Amino acid sequence: MTSTLENFYGQRLHVEVLARHTVENEYCREVALRLEHSGRRVEFGAIKIMLDHFPSEVRQEILLERKPLGRILTDSCVDFTSRPHLFLRITSDDFINRALGLSGAHVLYGRRNTLTDPWSRPLAEIVEILPPA
Repeated sequence: MTSTLENFYGQRLHVEVLARHTVENEYCREVALRLEHSGRRVEFGAIKIMLDHFPSEVRQEILLERKPLGRILTDSCVDFTSRPHLFLRITSDDFINRALGLSGAHVLYGRRNTLTDPWSRPLAEIVEILPPA
């Protein structure tokens, strides 16, 4: 969704890591994606990335935690397919409100998505939630 959001807002997105942990070759993080100029949060993401499926230079860029995964893959010419599985409609709770800089209850939309490589191996499992328009 990175390129879609960057095109929609006409700005690059930056990653704000809210939490992270690694188990063997699975790097998991919760992030808020923020607009480059205003800092506004435009997505909450929870992502599990299979580091062993990436070249070492791409793994290093992922672990620097500066850019969204979608931009890293595009900039690095990594061939991938986005496969949304599920579309979500949720009511925000305290956790999501903090992540997106909201207060009160909001109906939010998002999706569960898998990024796969040309051999259909999963590169990343992602839950993405958008703030109100």
